[in-house]
Amino acid sequence: MSHNIFDDTVPLFCNIESTQVTGDHIEYRIKVQRGHSAEETWQLFRRYTDFTTLDNGLKQSGVSLSLPPKKMFGNTSREFIAERQQKLQTYLNQVLANWLLANSIHTKQFLYDNYYQQNFSELALQHISMLLRSEPSWEVVEPLSEIGGRIRKSCFLAKNKTIQKKRFVLTWLPVGPYSPIEEKERTTLVKVLETFQHPYLLPIVYSACSSAGALVIRPYMENGSLKDQIYKAKPKSHYLKKYGNPKTFLPIPLPDVRKFGRQVLDVLKYMTDKGFPMGHLHLGNIFIEDGNVRLGDIENFILGLPPYYRTFLTYHRKCNTYETLNSYAFGHMLYQMVYGIPLNSSSFEALPGASSPDVESLLAQLLTVDPLKAGILTVDELLTLPLFAEVNLPPISKPVVKIPSKLKETLRNCKSDFEQKLKDEQRLVSQIRKRSKVHAYHMSDEERRKRKQSQKKSVVDETQDLSTQSGLAMPAPIL
Repeated sequence: MSHNIFDDTVPLFCNIESTQVTGDHIEYRIKVQRGHSAEETWQLFRRYTDFTTLDNGLKQSGVSLSLPPKKMFGNTSREFIAERQQKLQTYLNQVLANWLLANSIHTKQFLYDNYYQQNFSELALQHISMLLRSEPSWEVVEPLSEIGGRIRKSCFLAKNKTIQKKRFVLTWLPVGPYSPIEEKERTTLVKVLETFQHPYLLPIVYSACSSAGALVIRPYMENGSLKDQIYKAKPKSHYLKKYGNPKTFLPIPLPDVRKFGRQVLDVLKYMTDKGFPMGHLHLGNIFIEDGNVRLGDIENFILGLPPYYRTFLTYHRKCNTYETLNSYAFGHMLYQMVYGIPLNSSSFEALPGASSPDVESLLAQLLTVDPLKAGILTVDELLTLPLFAEVNLPPISKPVVKIPSKLKETLRNCKSDFEQKLKDEQRLVSQIRKRSKVHAYHMSDEERRKRKQSQKKSVVDETQDLSTQSGLAMPAPIL
């Protein structure tokens, strides 16, 4: 495998293919495939202790997983090994079926030999110290260890020595796999973000770039994200603990759903009209301040990070632009605000509970298969719906977002580059799903029965032909 930058959100598939007894323990040979194409596969060996290490890392999520218990004696018999292999495969299937667990550092370390062994937080501090050498007023206070799910993103509590009693969050973001922007332009673009003023954007107070990535500093939101508030979670807690299997959650009241939805749509439309694609909307980067939305992480696009719902989008070929991505992500945001739980799949067949007819109808248009095949509603169309158009918002200060023309062209090129890669992957996934359906059809019980009947008829016909040709009566074939 190459150690070049690649997308951490690409799904992994694995199969325990065989076992071998090595000394006093059993090793399981696992074939791992990255993505939907079989071109990138590798094999690795894992012991039962490796499975327990993985399980211990995932336990804080609270998700129920069926790791088979350790057995002290008789653990090398053929029957036991076969049964253990099947149960461990079931365990891995459970982990990879859970989006949060599948993308955790623990799972990545288990399914890769060396790639994820480095300490990303320490690496981030090295880059940060280099970038802040000329800015002595900024100081890192403490790490905010894994408050979010992006493996390479590191957050720290920070303070400015010239600003008393105010806390900030410093975020380090390495360059991602979808950034064709040159370092000089990327540095300029991130600096331009500091000048953006919009009442529904969380402002960036300082930023700096290097060839490896960028750091951005924003005000620290004491109540955490809207996702934290729904789950009644402590903002500084580990994301697996906060979001894995929350014991309590508090859906957003409908008036606030409409208000927050309208404000998010307003800022999405404004930024898109200004030439900034957005594309990274989810409840983890939405904050509420004085009852109003404050959207963060807009730098993700410039750094080339994969959008939060990129993997889900690969199953919906009509959602192949940043504009449709914004609408699709808005649907997931609306779903989670209304029901208090995330939609952990690319679409739904039934809603988990009752809501207002307008909300249920809109969710069906945004997150069910047939409307997604036909083409998703645009942000402009969403703003015309009474659910949001009839929300009375107080007057706001005039936004100030100015992007130089040359940089707008850079943003368009970056947008087109990602969209083409997304279309290529959607095409591949569509082809694989069609082949899978054809295979499933031919392997169905009904098709097997038809083939068997056809074979019987063929044998009978051949026997009758031989009998006619020889003029002798032949016994019926034994079928």
